[in-house]
Amino acid sequence: MARRGIRGVDAPSGVRSGLAAGMTVRSVNGPEQVACAHRHFATLAEAAPHILATPV
Repeated sequence: MARRGIRGVDAPSGVRSGLAAGMTVRSVNGPEQVACAHRHFATLAEAAPHILATPV
């Protein structure tokens, strides 16, 4: 079984590309969530514990 990738991006084009590839997409370092991203973090410091805690 293939493992789904995880990508943290801000640009809408990056979100679309990640979703098309079957990745879980998070927007980071922006004031608002990028449309269609699975989750949003305003800062990298806020995101780090959640991203690093993701099982491989």
